[in-house]
Amino acid sequence: MKVGIILVGTELLNGDIVDTNSQYIQNFLLSYGMDSVLKVVVKDQLEEIVEAIKFVENKVDLLIMSGGLGPTFDDITRDAIAKFYSVPLCVDEKAYEVMSTYFQNRKMEMPENNIRQVMLPKGCQVVENHVGVAPGFYIGKILALQGVPRELVDGLHRFIESRFEKADSKEKFDILLYGAAESIVEDRIIDIIKRYESEFEFEILARPYGIILRVVFSDSQRSLAVKVAEEIEKRVEEFVFGHGQERLESVLLNLLDEAGVRISVAESCTGGLIAASFTAIPGSSKSFEEGIVTYSNQSKSERLGVCESVLARFGAVSQECVKEMLKGLKTPVKIAVSGIAGPAGGTKEKPVGLVYIGIEVNGSVKVMEYYFGGERVMIQNRAKNQALFEVIKLIKECSK
Repeated sequence: MKVGIILVGTELLNGDIVDTNSQYIQNFLLSYGMDSVLKVVVKDQLEEIVEAIKFVENKVDLLIMSGGLGPTFDDITRDAIAKFYSVPLCVDEKAYEVMSTYFQNRKMEMPENNIRQVMLPKGCQVVENHVGVAPGFYIGKILALQGVPRELVDGLHRFIESRFEKADSKEKFDILLYGAAESIVEDRIIDIIKRYESEFEFEILARPYGIILRVVFSDSQRSLAVKVAEEIEKRVEEFVFGHGQERLESVLLNLLDEAGVRISVAESCTGGLIAASFTAIPGSSKSFEEGIVTYSNQSKSERLGVCESVLARFGAVSQECVKEMLKGLKTPVKIAVSGIAGPAGGTKEKPVGLVYIGIEVNGSVKVMEYYFGGERVMIQNRAKNQALFEVIKLIKECSK
């Protein structure tokens, strides 16, 4: 079954809200063997929503719409669907009763404009909302659901699970890479993709934390899919850091936990991003000792013991300084980072984007020079990710 998705909301187009609903929909439908083939994002304007429906509806077997079911003047998804199918909007008595009870139970007076939420296209089937107020509904090929993520999840499960059996469900195997361009990855594995393109779906996806090499397969193809994934992984093994939902920081913390050693970090240009990425993970205290942000030269000297002569001769953004920063940390595994994140502060000799990363694993030390492009936040995040990846690699090398 082919599924299309329309997300309604001006805030999705102008970047005020990041879309997570379509990702959830797509992943959930995989377990029912359904393919999401098209996604459209449209602003809160009646004619544009109607045009979006016209564009998608005849290309799919099921069209899932998210958003625009609220009580305000700009919540017009129900109006657009009614116009598309040339049916009137009518108050659904059962949905009205449910909504009235919702407000009564909370000892609240129901605002008049909430009645809009139960004015639904005539002939539709209501999809109850057990976690909010606005009901969803189904008419023709269209399943209209809420934009609030937890309400969408509730309605999506309620509708799909009541009408469809789990088929030979589709699954995905994700290989996570760092430090390789998409073009290089494709060049290494293109022959494998061509060999099995009639059997599986392949994707190469760029993400802020690296590249996803994805193999999508049905349950009956699992054995062959695993072999194909293993063949792919061998071609790019120097860039592989994990699988599935793993991320650089979680992989590194697991390696440290397995080895029974702790890590500490000294950060300048990354401003605590590395430490924050560790502490965002539950249980990180088993392996993470401390993070020190030494932004000024005085702080580097006083907190980490960086020699003033090194700072005077080579500067804070230098291999020599990063080596000294490492010495100021006391754990078996260490990271030190210093660089110029911009937009100001760069020179011809030391331009914006220059970053030195020092790592140490049980006495084995490496200091590396990088030039990262992009704006300030991008440079900081790329430095953070590169540092994590380099430690992962060095730990694996030292364990061989």
